[in-house]
Amino acid sequence: MKALFQNLDLYKAIILLSLVLTPVVGYWAYSLDEQIKHGRVAIDNSLKASGELEEIGKFQKAIEEQRANRDKQGGDEAPGLYFQKHILSGAARLSTTNLSISPARDQTVSKKNAIDRTVQIDFKDESNKKRGKLILTREEILAVLFMCESPSPIWNLRELSMRNVWASSTSTRGKAPPIELEDNWQVNKLVFASRRPKRPQ
Repeated sequence: MKALFQNLDLYKAIILLSLVLTPVVGYWAYSLDEQIKHGRVAIDNSLKASGELEEIGKFQKAIEEQRANRDKQGGDEAPGLYFQKHILSGAARLSTTNLSISPARDQTVSKKNAIDRTVQIDFKDESNKKRGKLILTREEILAVLFMCESPSPIWNLRELSMRNVWASSTSTRGKAPPIELEDNWQVNKLVFASRRPKRPQ
């Protein structure tokens, strides 16, 4: 081995280096070929009908529509009309007679130098004057919250108080609750709010 390195000239060095690098270069070429194959498969999958590009296009269109809706429905319309429209869209079972939407109230937040505008929403049961409150499911409540918040960049949930009908009943006071409560809820308080900077006088 010592004699080999002593007699090593340029050509021998090139041959020796080639013997060492050939497996390395071969593995690198094989890896690149595999990556190219995976890339071609991914391109084919994305270009075919109902492929990834089509799905991405659908999501992009939905995002653009959502952004446009936020610009159009961001609170320019009267708060009462805005919440009525989106609540009825979120819970198809409801009608205008089930809603009581308070006029918007402005309150100065001195520490933030801002003005809070709040709107309170009540759900009424016209068929049960004694109970007063409309019974909703959790799915309906979540749908209402989502439909009121998602289209608008300014209106956000400020306060939500809800109680299960079983727990609210006077006939069940002092009794142990059942293992699984029924999905019947009364919304005692629902308030949405928007905050805007206070303009200097």
